[in-house]
Amino acid sequence: MQLTQPELWRISKRMVLAILVVAAGGCKGSIKGTVMGTNGEPGVPVTGHPVYLVPATPETAAALRAVCPPIDPAAVPAQRPAVPVTLIETLAMQQAPSGEDGSYAFTNVPPGRYLVAVELADGYRWLPVQVDRRTAVANVRPLGSKDGCEIAQLL
Repeated sequence: MQLTQPELWRISKRMVLAILVVAAGGCKGSIKGTVMGTNGEPGVPVTGHPVYLVPATPETAAALRAVCPPIDPAAVPAQRPAVPVTLIETLAMQQAPSGEDGSYAFTNVPPGRYLVAVELADGYRWLPVQVDRRTAVANVRPLGSKDGCEIAQLL
């Protein structure tokens, strides 16, 4: 059986499309890091806490702003309101526990902008992270992270 030119063209187009689909599926990355409850060295690992992976989208920003009061530069509040855990759980696309050494990992994460959120002593702390095909490192410490209302203003 001999294939005609149009039949060969259809087969090669399907093969190229199949290769692209397989290759696109392999473009995911991962996020790993540690959660430390102090800024000092050595840090104190936060163990057994849920770590949330939240997409950094306009919808996330709107949901966070809804629980945050408008920022008045003239007034510095003693403490901003905490973002409820139920909202964080609703926004999260993945959740992982922090290990004995404070480590956590999210795998098969599509490329894009994300937020890592975890509860520390003063409430939930957030860290922005960009994911591509490699592994992004996002270490959460009180000083290097932001509260929910600060993140809402940055998104």
